[in-house]
Amino acid sequence: MIRNLQIEPTTRCNYRCVFCTRSGYSRSRIGDMSLESFKEIIHQFLPDLKYVKVQGMGEPMLCPQLREMLAYAKGVLLRTEVITNGSVFNKEIAEAIDILGISMSAGEATAYKKITGSDNFEEVLKNAYEYVGAIPFVWFNFVLTKNNLDQLEKLVDLALTYAIRYINVQPAQCWLTSQEKGYKKHKAFSPTEEVLPQIKRKAFEKGVTLHIVEYENRISCDFPATMPFVTWDGYLTPCCLRPNKDIFNFGNLLTEGLEAILRGEKYQSFVTSLKEGNFPALCKGCTL
Repeated sequence: MIRNLQIEPTTRCNYRCVFCTRSGYSRSRIGDMSLESFKEIIHQFLPDLKYVKVQGMGEPMLCPQLREMLAYAKGVLLRTEVITNGSVFNKEIAEAIDILGISMSAGEATAYKKITGSDNFEEVLKNAYEYVGAIPFVWFNFVLTKNNLDQLEKLVDLALTYAIRYINVQPAQCWLTSQEKGYKKHKAFSPTEEVLPQIKRKAFEKGVTLHIVEYENRISCDFPATMPFVTWDGYLTPCCLRPNKDIFNFGNLLTEGLEAILRGEKYQSFVTSLKEGNFPALCKGCTL
């Protein structure tokens, strides 16, 4: 029974973040999900589905029909979450969002540009403040690399200024499998810092919750069974860390349908293996 789902509305993006693997995408992997496809996919997961997280390897706000997608999700009583870089503010879209995560991996403009390639630092902060007034829960996502640890405390102070009280600290992940070009380069972004608990304590004293995602040696995994990932063109993959349909997918929801995919040997054997702790090569280096 799948109650939670991640859907990728687009793979287009207006940023070039240093820790993102999207820069190596071929032209065939760039596109937008249509409203019709979104509706069809959501419909297949009902009535069990309760929550949809709209995010992926692109910037959701660039999807032409995002507003209509979210309105449809709310119309079928789903709780909605969007992960954005915050470069765009849209009041109509905000009205259909329950939770908004804003990627913010720096606490000052110079470092922000070095990480994202964008001069939008002040604009993003302005948009964040607008979103705080329009959405029930807004949080910052700080992608931690070996080069931006000094920015975390600065972001805590900014969060206070802009009425944000929760920061997720996520050590940079690798969305590539060992079979893909660039894997070793992106695996280098995996810092473990002893100073993090100190920063967390200081943030707590100021009234900001710092959630630090810690790597762990999993003995099992239920992501494909509880919150799988759907690519912009309808392919069901195990999770958001393994979004490349060309490397692995369970099937296409738009052509094969959910019921057939879930009953299929490929899905069943994969889910069973993870549940038993038998991780395939595909899952090597996973940080979820």
